[in-house]
Amino acid sequence: MLSVKPCFAKFDHGMVSPTYDVIDFWPLLILMISSLGFYKSTLYIMPDFEPNEHMLTKYASKGTQKWEIFAWCVRDAMAKAGDFKVVDDLTIKDKLRYNEFMKMETDQCQINQQVYFAEDSKRD
Repeated sequence: MLSVKPCFAKFDHGMVSPTYDVIDFWPLLILMISSLGFYKSTLYIMPDFEPNEHMLTKYASKGTQKWEIFAWCVRDAMAKAGDFKVVDDLTIKDKLRYNEFMKMETDQCQINQQVYFAEDSKRD
C-alpha cells in the first residue's frame, strides 16, 4: 500500500503490432524487422498514485483486500488516461491458459465456464 507512479507506453505501428501477447519473442522480432515499417512508441508517466481511505471505501466492491482495490484503481486510472478499452477481468491463470491454447501447446481451453477447442482436436 505504497505510492506508485503509473507508466504506460502506446505504440504506433505498421502491419505488425509490437505487443508481446501470444507470439514468442523471436518470431515477433523477425516479423517486425522484416515488415519494413516504422515504429513509434510514446511513454506516458502519470502523477504519483497514493492509496487513501476514500478510494478504498468507494471502490470496495472491486476487491476483498486493500491491495486488490488499490490495484484496480490504478488500472482504471491508466485505462482512462491511455484511452484503453478494458475488455474483461480475466485472472492471470485464465490468461496463461489462453496463451498456451493460442501457442497450440494444448488443444482446449476453458475460460469463464466456456470451453474452446482447437479445430482438429477431438471433442469428447
